[in-house]
Amino acid sequence: AAAAPPAGGVPVAVLVPDDAATLLGTVATAWPDTPAVGVDVRRDALDVRTVRYAGAPATAAQAARTAAADGAWAVVCCETDAATAAVAGALADAPDVLLVSPYGGAVRAAAGRQVVLDLAPAEALRGFVRDAYGGGARAIGVMTPAGVPGDVALQALEGTFAAGDLALRGVARYPAGARPLTPEALWVATRLPDVVIAWDDAAGAAAAWRALRARGWNGPVYAPAAVLRTPGGLPRGGGPEGEVRLAVPPAAVWTALPPTDPARAWAIDARTVAGGRLGSAPGRADGARAYDALALLAHAAATGAETSAALRAAVFALPATDLAAGRYAPSPRTPWAGTAEGTRPARLVAGRLQPR
Repeated sequence: AAAAPPAGGVPVAVLVPDDAATLLGTVATAWPDTPAVGVDVRRDALDVRTVRYAGAPATAAQAARTAAADGAWAVVCCETDAATAAVAGALADAPDVLLVSPYGGAVRAAAGRQVVLDLAPAEALRGFVRDAYGGGARAIGVMTPAGVPGDVALQALEGTFAAGDLALRGVARYPAGARPLTPEALWVATRLPDVVIAWDDAAGAAAAWRALRARGWNGPVYAPAAVLRTPGGLPRGGGPEGEVRLAVPPAAVWTALPPTDPARAWAIDARTVAGGRLGSAPGRADGARAYDALALLAHAAATGAETSAALRAAVFALPATDLAAGRYAPSPRTPWAGTAEGTRPARLVAGRLQPR
């Protein structure tokens, strides 16, 4: 049995911008009073306090400093990468206060005091390669911008090629933000890869996908889940246009999860806490990620942590943990806690996300 938490629960501050209605705020408000459904989690292990701020990164940072001064053992934040980075910097003077970031915004210098509920780029790419190889692909093409992120991506990909019969075939680099990408797509297509990884931000990955189709290459394209939030509209995917493959949080396809899936019960409970909305957009699962931030802290708090330093240590000592939006393995060596094994394969068909 889990040890009893401190009286009143471990103090956790959830920072929420006051200029928008967010699922992070919904989850924080509902957490204490929503009975758990089908999962082993102690809601009373946490004393969740919602802290509103004006929305700018500087005000988020000040809210984090105030929360730490008021005794918060952990801070859950933020809605944007810029705000998350500001908060990570603000909490550098309170190293025992753990920052849990549901939506990304990893700060490498904050390793050991930040837990990001997302996959590191290398981990996401490892998942793509594993899925492609399992489906029979042996030649992988890549479209990615020039610069450090693309360099890191290619190094990560080469590091996953343990199988001797797996290789890169066709790598196209281009200036960040360049459009259209049809010359680069033609180069990759003529190398005849089995699959192509379009590794860019949401708009860039969608542009790469469209360019490949424009050049007549209709094979599977792997794209970051962020492509689901492309401002210019979703790739249609499927049918004669080919397939866009993604690795998404389990909560994004929760209705298709079998009863034996370790994330299913957590997704159902998260949906209850999040007011019936696991995500504000297809594939985003922001309600589920907000829930996971609190559930992960509740698991650690229930071990009997009596100080903020002990809570932080307990989080990093947790085994790989399946929750609503993924499997997390927090480590003091890196801010990213997500694992490729915690994602689920999906595809876009006629602009809609479907399990695969």
